[in-house]
Amino acid sequence: MSFHDVQQSQRFNYKMIENLTDADRAATRRALLDAMPKMEESGWLPSENYYADDADKTLRQDKDETPPIAEPTDLAEYIAASSLFHMVDGWAYLRNSLIAIASGDRSVAYHLGYYAELRAAMSLLAASGIGIINGKNYVIKSDGQAAPAGSKNSSTHDFTWFALSWWADQQSSADLLGEVFKIEGRSLNEILNSIPAIASPAQATRSIIEKLSLDLEHGRTDSLMRNRSSYEPSSVVRDSGATPREFSQFITKLWDIIQPISFGYGGLAIEILSSIIRDSIGEGSEIDVEDEDFLEEGLGLDNNAGFFGDQPSTGIDICLNNLFENESTRSRIRIARGHAVPESIFDTASRVSAHPSKETQLEVVSRAALLLTISTLSCNGLLSGDSGSREIGIKWWDIYSANHGISENLDYSGSTLDVEEKADLLRDVWEEIQDSVNCISEFTERDNELVRIEFLRSLSAEIRNSTIFDVAAFWGMTA
Repeated sequence: MSFHDVQQSQRFNYKMIENLTDADRAATRRALLDAMPKMEESGWLPSENYYADDADKTLRQDKDETPPIAEPTDLAEYIAASSLFHMVDGWAYLRNSLIAIASGDRSVAYHLGYYAELRAAMSLLAASGIGIINGKNYVIKSDGQAAPAGSKNSSTHDFTWFALSWWADQQSSADLLGEVFKIEGRSLNEILNSIPAIASPAQATRSIIEKLSLDLEHGRTDSLMRNRSSYEPSSVVRDSGATPREFSQFITKLWDIIQPISFGYGGLAIEILSSIIRDSIGEGSEIDVEDEDFLEEGLGLDNNAGFFGDQPSTGIDICLNNLFENESTRSRIRIARGHAVPESIFDTASRVSAHPSKETQLEVVSRAALLLTISTLSCNGLLSGDSGSREIGIKWWDIYSANHGISENLDYSGSTLDVEEKADLLRDVWEEIQDSVNCISEFTERDNELVRIEFLRSLSAEIRNSTIFDVAAFWGMTA
């Protein structure tokens, strides 16, 4: 559903978001960097910040003020800092949702999966200068001051999905996604602009939003389904949830796109690029490599004296060979050559089932995972800015892990390791996760009729390791 369609919906009043255009990401970054030194002691804003301890209660008291925000600079810092914490909380919700799926607890899985999705959306909006605080909504304006977002307050859920739809409709948002997703250190924007056959890189970048299922209708439906899973007796839906094998297949696909390829989410970026190239050039059409005019004018390449040999190749193959040095990067691009491509996380996320079922669990956690990757990279960009330095992201993680009980595998607080040494340790953690995911896969493939209690009893440690998503948050923050 486009933002224009949303505007026509009677459920929403445009007054709710009339000031969203005032939200300023650059000012949000300045507010976050101003807040960072103040967060070094506890990992959160100190009590000197007017809104640090209970923003909701304080803002209710503010309503009698003129203007209705007593400390607009403090509120801007609160909103900017909240982008990081909503993001980390979202990954924690996702972890517990996947554990519930493995355990066969359908209602808990859906409830937690929806809140992972909601927190990811709130993080992404906060990083763009849009704060959502229990029905009270604000923007960070270019002067660094927080101001009300519209004259009509609304529920957190309604406003979040409405504002996300508005955000997804902006070209600046598409440009941001094209910049934060990287492959071999190059942004998707840079890669797309280097392929002349893609007539409109900006339009191609906009398609990223569609591929990542940033659709208001999904969020609204997930909210309604969350109500059913949270408030109705579980037995109303006669469904035992995803089987152990379905859990295994899903967790394998999920880690495939969020694993640390060149840090960040290179696997997901490769999936996105593959899809854009297929849409723009064609997935299996053969190109004669001796057609020098097409190679030079259409793809910006030359044959390098027979580099591709004298056999026809697909347009995608030629692009990949020119763009990337790493053969493993090329091989990961999914290319359909007359055979069915296995269902991806994108496919699962794009579906919206009409009734609660085991399918709805996987649909909502797919959308949550994709949205969390975006919000994490957005937060990373907010901290690193134009420099692209990983140091600030590492420093923030040190502060956070020292104060909020992060997994011991990621607690680098007080260490003297530099960025690259910490990155090496993280790759070791990834190998442990990979071993657990592979073990689950092998175990479930051996027995198609595996009883859940045997699955949980035999693989409890592996299931726990396969859902350490704070690792994914870390390497997204240090991409």
